[in-house]
Amino acid sequence: EVYSIAVERITAYLRESFNYYPTFKEFGLRWVKIAKYDPHLYSLLFLQTGAKRCKNGLLTEDFQDVYTDIKTSIVDTFGISSDEAEELFDVMSAYAQGLASMFALGYDIMKEEEFDSLVTKLVLSYVAGCKIRTDSLDLKMAKEMLSSKGKTPVLKSEA
Repeated sequence: EVYSIAVERITAYLRESFNYYPTFKEFGLRWVKIAKYDPHLYSLLFLQTGAKRCKNGLLTEDFQDVYTDIKTSIVDTFGISSDEAEELFDVMSAYAQGLASMFALGYDIMKEEEFDSLVTKLVLSYVAGCKIRTDSLDLKMAKEMLSSKGKTPVLKSEA
């Protein structure tokens, strides 16, 4: 079935995010790139009338194993709770879904570098809020992300 093959292809592509640091950022960038560079595949999975309902953020039940691993990566990377990681994923997936939908529909709304920079700012804002609420603000990750000045994530073997 075409749908099953598409799910396998996207799952493999998204799983490659785990080779990069920060994984969550790479995951979001890849999500938008699917729509930008393969809009028909993206539309098949997420923009068709009657498409499967999303279970977590922008992911349907077909991608739950990836979701679970990304959530764990968020907790490990940012030192936030599992609930906070789930909320961060939901917020960022709504943002990524909006951009991805625009790209899939043919609107070239921004360059990849601009999206990368915006993702950094949004993630850091959310994580800082979590840390402030729990009195556990550690600026190490924020400094690392900000120092990239919009650069894309790097392979963990090169970090």
